[in-house]
This record gives sequence, structure tokens and C-alpha cells, in this order.
Amino acid sequence: MIKEILRFEHVTYEKEGIIFLNGIHFNVYEGEIFGIISPSNHGKSELIELIQSNQRIQQGRILIDEEVVNTYKRAYKTRNKVTLIEHQSHLIDVLSIADNIFVMQPGFPQELIAENQLIRQLQPYLDAIGISLNPLELVENLSVFERLVVELLRAVVCGSRLIMINEIASILGQSDLKKYQRLLRDYTQQGYTFVYFCNHHEEAFQICDRLGIMEYGEMIKVLQNREFSDNVMKYFSFDFNQLSVFPLDDNDGNLLVLNHVACEEIRDVTFSLRAGECLVILDQNNTTLDSFNRLFTQQAELTKGQMIMMGSSFFSDERNTAKVSFIPQYPVETVLIESLSVLDNLLIDLKRKIPRFWNASRTRKRVYQEMKPVFNDYLDKQDISALDIHVLYQLVYYKTIVYSPRVVVITQPFSYADMYLRQDIIHLISEIKRRKIAVIILAVNIADSLFVAEHLLVVQGGCSIALYESSEFAHLRNKLER
Repeated sequence: MIKEILRFEHVTYEKEGIIFLNGIHFNVYEGEIFGIISPSNHGKSELIELIQSNQRIQQGRILIDEEVVNTYKRAYKTRNKVTLIEHQSHLIDVLSIADNIFVMQPGFPQELIAENQLIRQLQPYLDAIGISLNPLELVENLSVFERLVVELLRAVVCGSRLIMINEIASILGQSDLKKYQRLLRDYTQQGYTFVYFCNHHEEAFQICDRLGIMEYGEMIKVLQNREFSDNVMKYFSFDFNQLSVFPLDDNDGNLLVLNHVACEEIRDVTFSLRAGECLVILDQNNTTLDSFNRLFTQQAELTKGQMIMMGSSFFSDERNTAKVSFIPQYPVETVLIESLSVLDNLLIDLKRKIPRFWNASRTRKRVYQEMKPVFNDYLDKQDISALDIHVLYQLVYYKTIVYSPRVVVITQPFSYADMYLRQDIIHLISEIKRRKIAVIILAVNIADSLFVAEHLLVVQGGCSIALYESSEFAHLRNKLER
């Protein structure tokens, strides 16, 4: 009989009067990879929290390794032997790989231990997975893939038989994601069990044995591997192909041209872009995203090639940086200023263009009138801290529209966004394009970027290796995900 490693029995979990999990019921078997996607993301963080630690629940019970660890009758307030691996590192950067894996383990002897002893202990684990790492290397020097490997090894060494993987496609390039998924599959052969959280069913289909679909705190469907198909998923997701696309003027010339450009981690990249177009740069190794951002802020110099904007060298005038805006990954946390009102957040970037812009009353009045139909009563809010995530994303993107740059560089726009928020982001990027602003999306996975793109540039090892047009996208996704 197959052993259950995790079981939620009709669990209801409420915090501060909000029901995050509503009678959720599912189980996970030993040695399987159980995927979970949540179109709304409501309750996902709370589900992760309950798998890790036994908080008070209002209904049901939770079993790990076929033993009851939590029940509505009693709050155990203990932590479970479960590991979470996600975009945020749980390692200590200034310590070595070996120290993170062994020395930082609970219960590890605190007396001094010779480095060669730690190396001897770690080497069999590295040999088993066929990955070469220097055990004495500091974690801060590791690539994202290497860091995730170390976190996985740490979980194995400490005896976590249940490991949660949360949204790693947002930080791993396509090739590294496939390698990491192969590692997970290898460990299932040794009895390790994984709960794999992701936002796209295509990713889940590649790796999962079963797939749970969670909506507003309920597990509404569990798909067996034989049921995996795009047709089945149509019942649980939007068809983003139906979203409107604005036609481009074929008479527009190139706004931006990069010709065999090299800069930091960028080795040789070529592309051109017109006003109102969107180019997705898919970095399969996740090495060039920072370099592209530094390139467009003129913080890094070209070592080769040409970068032309509006017919002249981008580096000929430092004021050209004012023609470019940036929307970083997780923009709500970094772009918006909580102490400012909604209107002032929309306006603040204009200080790059308008001297003494706070006193420019006509500009404030014009922006207010233009944005009132978009934000309605939210535009009069003095406090943005109470706004929901959809309004905050709208504020981020319309802030760019108000500034009206020539080009906007967006890094990983769909990271950690649920299906409803991804739909909003697609609409917002389309609105930017409608304003004749060129869009460059920097990505390590396709996600939903192709729904707004005219071009896809694939970069590997810092070099352009392929350029695809929108007419080729229908067959491209399967090719890149194989």
C-alpha cells in the first residue's frame, strides 16, 4: 500500500476574520511530486504556513507521515520537519556551502570541526547528483541554480522527507529549471516527496505526478497525470489569447537598435524595436538581466557594438536615460512610495522631466483629469497602504504611462502573479504599447509574455541565438519547454 506523506482533511484556516483555507482536502503520496496551482493565490501562503508549522485551525486535521500533527481540537504550535525552497534564500551568504549544510543544522555539534571533515561528509551527496561544487565556496558567490541545489542538499542532509518547492521558475532560466526538475525526480526515486507550487500548468505538466487546482482556499480538482492537457485546463483558466492586441503602424521606423552589443554579461546581442512594439528577451541562463538594466541606465559601458536610439548613439547624451523607464520584478515593493498619495505616486517620476514639478499645478490638474476614469475614487486616496494588489499594480503601470518614456524595461512582470493579476498585467502592458511606448520584457521563462509581444529574442551565454516573430509563437512554446 502506498504511504501517505501529507494529508489535509477538510481543513479550515482563518486569520483576523478572513478565511484563507475553506475545508481544503487533499493528500500527497511518498515519492511523488504533487503540484499545486492557484488561479487566485488566495490561501496559498497560508497553506505553505500550515504545512511548515501547526497553527490553530478552525476545522479538520493535518497528518504528516501518517501521524496527526494538527487538529481543530488542539493547536500543537510545533514546527514540522518540512523544508521550503523558494526565490528567497534561506542560506547564510557569508558562510560556505559546507557550513550552511552541516554546521547550521539544528543539533549539530558546536565544537570546531575540521574543514576537510565537512568536505568528506558532503562529497558523497555531490557525487550522487553529479554536480561539481566547491564545499568551501561562500554562498554569496553561487549562481541561483547552485544556491537552490545547496538548499536541496541541506534538506536531504537534515532528513526532510517532505520538501516544498515554491515558484522557482521565476528565478531559474529554462535550462537550469529543467536540470533542477531532473534532480527532484531523481530524489523521488529515493523516497523524497515534493509539493510543487507554480502558476502555470505547462510547468506543472513537465514534472508533476498529480496536480491540485486550488481556488479561494479550496482544492477544487486534483488531476491525475493521464488527465494533463491544455483542453482540461481551459475549465480552470482564462484564455489570454482573447485579450485585445492593438495594431501597429507599419510606417514607423526603428526607435531602438542594438547591433552586436557587448556589456558586462551581455556578450553579443542584436535586435531592433519600433514604437509601440514589445520585445521579450528570454535569458535561458539568467545571467544578463542586471546587465540590460545597467545598460539602459548608462551605469555600464559598451565594450562592443552600437546602441542607437531615435537615430543617434544612446551614450552620446546622458539625458537619453530619461527616455527610458523601468518596472522591476515585484514592483509594488520598490516603485511605489507608501507615504505619498495615489496622485503623487503617479506624478513623482515627472521630476526627471519638469523642474519644480510639485508646483506645476496645470500638470497636476491634467493628470488628475486623465487618470480619474482609470482610478475612479481611488485617485483621491491619500493612503495607498490599504489598496489591494490589483489597484497597486495599476498604479505602478500608469505611473509609467504618465511619465511617457520612449521605452519601458520590465523585469519578470508575471513573477508570483496569480491568474487574475496576470490578466491585469497583460492589459496594462497592452495599454503602454497603445501609447506608442516600446516595451522590453526581461525574462527567464516565457510565462505569459508572448501574449503581448511582437518579437522574442532568445539569449544563451549572453549571446543572441534566435529571434522569433509573433507568427511563430504558436509552435514556439512547446519547442522551448521540451
